[in-house]
Amino acid sequence: MLFDSFELDRRLLRAIDHIGWDMATPVQEEAIPVALAGKDLLACARTGSGKTGGFVLPALQRLLDEGERKGRGPRVLCLCPTRELAAQVSNQVEELGHYTRLTGGLIVGGEPYPPQLDMLQNGVDFLVGTPGRLIDHLRSGKLKLDEVEILVLDEADRMLDMGFIDDVMRLANACPPVRQTLFFSATLDGPVDHVARRLVTDAERIEVDTADSRHLDIEEFIYRADNEGHKQSILLHLVTDPDMKQGLVFVARKASADELASVLRLAGHDVVALHGDMPQVKRTRVVERLREGGVRLMVATDVAARGLDILGVTHVFNYDLPRTPREYVHRIGRTGRAGAKGTAVSLVTPPDWIKMSDIELFHGEPLMRMVIPEMEPTRPAPPGAARVGKRGGRRRYGRRGGLRSRISKPAEGESDES
Repeated sequence: MLFDSFELDRRLLRAIDHIGWDMATPVQEEAIPVALAGKDLLACARTGSGKTGGFVLPALQRLLDEGERKGRGPRVLCLCPTRELAAQVSNQVEELGHYTRLTGGLIVGGEPYPPQLDMLQNGVDFLVGTPGRLIDHLRSGKLKLDEVEILVLDEADRMLDMGFIDDVMRLANACPPVRQTLFFSATLDGPVDHVARRLVTDAERIEVDTADSRHLDIEEFIYRADNEGHKQSILLHLVTDPDMKQGLVFVARKASADELASVLRLAGHDVVALHGDMPQVKRTRVVERLREGGVRLMVATDVAARGLDILGVTHVFNYDLPRTPREYVHRIGRTGRAGAKGTAVSLVTPPDWIKMSDIELFHGEPLMRMVIPEMEPTRPAPPGAARVGKRGGRRRYGRRGGLRSRISKPAEGESDES
């Protein structure tokens, strides 16, 4: 669907054309008409599906329809779980509102207070922020939410996971009870559904490209490793793949991010680390280096698993497996974005095989096992770990060059027909 089908303001269409968007994504096709109609919305969509445009465009359209603000605002409040995601949403507000006189602002932790206070004093139409810092300004009386017309919760499930629910509810309760609420989440199950029902009224529900659906543009591989040393050797071999333009390597601990980045750096790779102990200024600089193509590898904790929207990432490596299958889906979703192809690799030691089996059960089919010649594992997988079975994998594995043809081969008993 073309964006002009939504009858958006010409200034928004001009911005869309300027940033090079051609067609609306499926979640945008579903969400934009509902939001433009002024209805509350419950939208289930994973990261990388274009959901940000699905709420930024209709929110900007409503602000343009109603004219300039009469007070200091904000008139739209968007809550995000992480600073990185909030910054990306804020950037999209700026890009899409470029040809209007609407103002956007960003309030996140790790940044100095005075510029944020100046922004609130001067007034802002579309405010994006993380719950913790917004609560600080709300308590001080500097943030007033009585003019909010649209409340957006982006990646609400992640905010719940991170323990922000009390802050989210306090911010929502500070907004006028008569408002539009747009609730976006990778899942609408269980606790998330309970929270959503407290925030929306007569909402329309859409589920498009959800966290439970497969990443059809991503090839997924498993490499078994005997131990940590073997796993490290496999990674060092895989990152020499010339088809890897940029890669994200996920680890479980902050210390591991720095340690593994040092190992890769000593091996001659251009690499940076990203984790929660880094100052915000440094985190922002690291992400920008990756986005601008100034670095080939980033080793990160799950702080980077949500919100990073970097089109150049061709490979994701799960050096340490995530805690849950859904976190696996979010991690590998950092590649294969906007129609591009991607590769996801999981390095699995014997203690990880139950986690890997859970991931395969979540998918409903096994992932392709691969080995590197002369680096094959010697320890067998624990009995009963691969509960989905070894056969039935997707035929498309190895269709591209890269890992399959250059530096790896299927594990014994696996083939394209498996």
